[in-house]
Amino acid sequence: MEGNLALNRGPGLLDWAIIGVYFITVIAIGWYYSRRQKSKDDFLLGGRRTNAVASGISIIVTLTSLISYLAVVGETVKYGPVFVFSTLLALPIIYLLATRFLLPVFMKLPITSAYELLENPLGLKARLTGSVIFILTRVAWMALLVFLSAKTLVVMMNWDSKLIVPIILALGVITLVYSALGGFKAAVATGVIKFFLLFLGAVLTIVFVTVKMGGAGAWIPGAWASHWQPLVLFSFDPRVRITLIGMILTSVSWWVCTAGSDQIAIQRYLSTRNLKEARKAFLSNNIADAVLTIFLGLTGFAILGFFSAYPHLASEGRSVSGEADFLFPHLIANILPHGAAGLLLAGVLSVVLVSFSSGINSTAAVITTDFLERLGRKKGTARDHPGGGGPESAQGLKSSRIATLAVGVIVMLLSTIMDKVPGNIIEVTNRTNGLFVAPLFNLFFMAIFVRKASGLGTIFGSAYGFVTAFLVGFWETLTGRTGPGFQWIIPFSLVSSVLFSMVFSLLIGRNESRRAARIWSLALAAPLLLAAAWIFVVRGGRSVS
Repeated sequence: MEGNLALNRGPGLLDWAIIGVYFITVIAIGWYYSRRQKSKDDFLLGGRRTNAVASGISIIVTLTSLISYLAVVGETVKYGPVFVFSTLLALPIIYLLATRFLLPVFMKLPITSAYELLENPLGLKARLTGSVIFILTRVAWMALLVFLSAKTLVVMMNWDSKLIVPIILALGVITLVYSALGGFKAAVATGVIKFFLLFLGAVLTIVFVTVKMGGAGAWIPGAWASHWQPLVLFSFDPRVRITLIGMILTSVSWWVCTAGSDQIAIQRYLSTRNLKEARKAFLSNNIADAVLTIFLGLTGFAILGFFSAYPHLASEGRSVSGEADFLFPHLIANILPHGAAGLLLAGVLSVVLVSFSSGINSTAAVITTDFLERLGRKKGTARDHPGGGGPESAQGLKSSRIATLAVGVIVMLLSTIMDKVPGNIIEVTNRTNGLFVAPLFNLFFMAIFVRKASGLGTIFGSAYGFVTAFLVGFWETLTGRTGPGFQWIIPFSLVSSVLFSMVFSLLIGRNESRRAARIWSLALAAPLLLAAAWIFVVRGGRSVS
């Protein structure tokens, strides 16, 4: 077998041809949908006529494709299947909570930005706070996504790390072109293509390893691998990296917070015709999530078996118990047969193109609706209604495209510094995106479920929740001592955000005067300033990097 495998072989002409066809296809999709747009609603929501199944698949490939494609495999190889088990066990809970309590609220409102919902119960400041948190969350997430995709390509091709920045720029330009042209429907269409590329990539890898090793029995683990951490059901011991119940809580918390506050997810419900179709979209999302998780978990087992049997075929410095995140991309570029490697490389590239495109489209929707239109709206000015035409619709479409381009450029610049965050892909994702998830959802929780919520109290509750997430995520870096672990970032932050918001709402009340609001703002900001001083001044000898 080994005589047929070449270390650091690289892609062949057929692989590059397949990648070229993929790039041409996505640009063509963007051009096709650009000719069908007449208004901002067409660009940002697909005219609210998007197929429910396609919209649901688009949610999963947009929000978790990077984790699914690289992190689930790397996590399974190095640490075992706990992450896979917890995800599958959490999905039924997630579906019930999201479709029973959250989707009905959003689908009864004629909104474009999810954060429009916050203004009536909590005030304009809460709406803009939600918009800003979302923008910060998604910009950081997109920057991490673009950086990891560029780094993955460098590792796969055995190129110099100096090429990471040029790759970021190249991928960014291609994404911006078809995003600015095709808008929401282009992102959904290419998302469906990406789902099948990711699924096909997992299947091809499993088949390849099975054939090369003489059957599935050669790579399916018969026992818990010696380098995996022990399977722990639950523990408060901070030295335990992850537990099954802890990761279930994290998965449920992340998905509920995302389904109930993230413009990327909510935009896909709003693009469907009604609540029934929105529920169908979320069910499609859960099914797609389960399918990808199962097959990528199996891919992790296959890669573990393959590189355990042939460790010398791994790229330099990487092993099943070391830097395992990049064993899968190394196998794709250097070991899989030509043609199959090209399909999987297209899948890797689709990770950044589709998720980046969906992210900037949703961010542009928030900027256009919550800032350009809401803050610039004059009394008597008509809004850009679905199906509308004329100068206002054309202007809304133009503004949305300009916002898309601006966000894309900012993300590309930020992605060049994302190598400063420590940990493997799953840990890095939780330590960046996880900081904002619960504080953002807290605004919606208070607006929807707490009648006497105070706008100011809720805003500060989210601020305290963010500080909680930061301290949990970076405790070891700040203090040099083992902290609760990345799996608790979102659950701890969510509980903190809600509790502080409720307490502050009781203290402040809903109808505070301007003078009282200033006094309360100073009082509640003081502990946050002290925390910032402790982090950046008292602990100045340490660096969060």
